[in-house]
Amino acid sequence: FDTLRYHYALPAIYLRTGSTWPLPHFVESNLPLGVEMLSMIGMTDASHAGANLVNLLLFALCGFGILCLADRLGSRRAGWIGFFLFLSSSAIVHILFLQKPDLGVTLFFFAFAYALLAWLTDGKDLRFLLIAGAFAGLSMGTKYTMMLFVMAAVAVALRETARGQRGRYVVPWREAALSGLVAAVFFAPWLWRNLAATGNPVYPLLNGLFGSPSWSPARMEVLSGDAHPLLAHLHGWKDLASLLGSLTFFPDTSMSGPGASIGVGILGTFLFPILVREPERGWRFLRNLSLALMMVWFLSSWISRYLLPALPFMALLTGFLGDRLAERFGRWGSGIAVLLLVAAVAAQGGSTIRQSPIHKAWAASFSLAGQPERGLRIASRFHPSLEAAAFVNARLPESAKILFLGETRVYYFQRTVVAPSPYDEHPIAKLAAAGPDPGTVRDRLAGQGYTHILVCWPEWERLGRQYYSRLWEHGEIEAADHFVRTLPAVYSDRRVTVFSLERRATETLPRRGPMIDPAVR
Repeated sequence: FDTLRYHYALPAIYLRTGSTWPLPHFVESNLPLGVEMLSMIGMTDASHAGANLVNLLLFALCGFGILCLADRLGSRRAGWIGFFLFLSSSAIVHILFLQKPDLGVTLFFFAFAYALLAWLTDGKDLRFLLIAGAFAGLSMGTKYTMMLFVMAAVAVALRETARGQRGRYVVPWREAALSGLVAAVFFAPWLWRNLAATGNPVYPLLNGLFGSPSWSPARMEVLSGDAHPLLAHLHGWKDLASLLGSLTFFPDTSMSGPGASIGVGILGTFLFPILVREPERGWRFLRNLSLALMMVWFLSSWISRYLLPALPFMALLTGFLGDRLAERFGRWGSGIAVLLLVAAVAAQGGSTIRQSPIHKAWAASFSLAGQPERGLRIASRFHPSLEAAAFVNARLPESAKILFLGETRVYYFQRTVVAPSPYDEHPIAKLAAAGPDPGTVRDRLAGQGYTHILVCWPEWERLGRQYYSRLWEHGEIEAADHFVRTLPAVYSDRRVTVFSLERRATETLPRRGPMIDPAVR
């Protein structure tokens, strides 16, 4: 859903318009979009297929990075174990199918922490510190939440420099400042973009400090509804056991969100500190980093995929334990380690199969090659506006500007569209509720450049119950519903209607009760 809304939709719009400026009434376009920019590179020649290949490349680079880091730490066998545990994680496979940006987030943060570790273990070479700064900036340029992970990693590195120095931090502050400057250079474009567009460099965050007439604490509360800490879900030891099970083998979306199972790799975070008392410096850094990231995630979110940037390090810690087992018991230990790895990968594969209908949809898509009409019919079951998009792209002039009501998935539309997110103010809300006659409302919308309004009725009802009833003023939902029904329809099916804002006598929809029950308020 989010992929068609903005992960792929925004790069497609940017390619079509030649501008990466934030879109009106679409708060997600104000967020850092570093991974989406990589998807846009793939789209230049191959549309979504090229973007999918970019995601596969990120997937492969994460695995390759784990092997390289293990070689640096002197344990290739631990690297291979971590490699398989990471790549077979059901959360990773889930993200790979859904085309969300988390693999890019994971790769950038992994490269940052890798460079930081190399700086700690290679005589504090300035080159590694500068590379760490660059990837820190790239990491924060993918998600605002990565600021917390970057700060946690820096704190762990500072703590490591104080070991053996009587608690004093031994940091070349000039070099550290230079690294911070490099990070700022890579992160600054997203801040400048928001500052120029909204007056708030981190919009929609810190709006109380910077202020914006189109944003409010209520909208921020709705937007951040999924970011509440796990602490609110845990009321006893059974909940903690359920969380651990959800993160390893038994996905429980009510406990840790969609794509819940991180996999066996996470166990190293808990077992390594118990079983390995005095690790070498590199492994000690990974241990402390994994624990710090787990704590940050636990206190700030509950969706398991937000923990994925920590998984490469957790998987390596688990691999280290497998390597120790093989060394301690010789040939028998190696056999046991291999059996445990095979069992873990199989278990993770089982939780992946249980995961989501999206995987079945992918499998079915391979049988539809050369059958576009059948593929369109099947895809329309998941995306009700797909046939309407075909009509818009084929029948409406290129100068058309369409205002969406309800629908927010704009990827397939090749005309200028404005699809307000459910968190933003909708241009039609206050205009329709202000009381002028429908003709005046139509003229005002036309004066803003709109030529058509597209309404996806199921989404209009769902978003109304879930979001609009909380964020729109009293009477605005009913007024908007009444207004669009007075307009002439140029396209209509069972779920989607495209209305014209031009003044000419054509068909209008019959009057009936509002799609949103006022009692819901």
